[in-house]
Amino acid sequence: MKQRWLKFGPISTVVLDTNFPPDVISWVIEQCRQDRLPLCVVTVSVPKVKRLPTVLSGVTWLVTNQAEAMALAGKRRLDDAIESLFRLGVENVIITRGANGVAYATKQGETGAIAAPKVEVTDATGAGDAFAAGFLYGVLGGHTVEDACRFGMSSAALTLQTAETVHPALNEHLLQAAYARYFREGGTK
Repeated sequence: MKQRWLKFGPISTVVLDTNFPPDVISWVIEQCRQDRLPLCVVTVSVPKVKRLPTVLSGVTWLVTNQAEAMALAGKRRLDDAIESLFRLGVENVIITRGANGVAYATKQGETGAIAAPKVEVTDATGAGDAFAAGFLYGVLGGHTVEDACRFGMSSAALTLQTAETVHPALNEHLLQAAYARYFREGGTK
């Protein structure tokens, strides 16, 4: 990884999931911290969340589900888990909660919960990854964390309605239309 890092070209943001071995995860987090690169860590499962180091300074956005956040933080209450994650060094915590929507908190004190859009679920496989992609689309596009969560939920909602792990027709236009339908035109807000 060290030899390839510079070959990736100009890097503006890094996305890392917990499928990698712990030493790779730790190295990437530290490298992003040193290089002052925005880093989004997406957790994969409760067992794999334990691959994260105990110091998460350098993690700009932690996108996780509720069970993974509580396991990582070693807490039973969501608010306690979020505070613990901030103490570990995470700047922004985004927690998906399935049909209960999303909770988010920033070190700057912004917090909120957004209800999930009501959709007919065909298959949940891929919804977490779709959320992370939509969230990053929003936040890297200059939207607030709250609105980026709405983009993430819109992307996840599209994926939930297909048998595929990624909506086969997903593109920027479809995502924008889903966002408008779920959050601007009388949808859940």
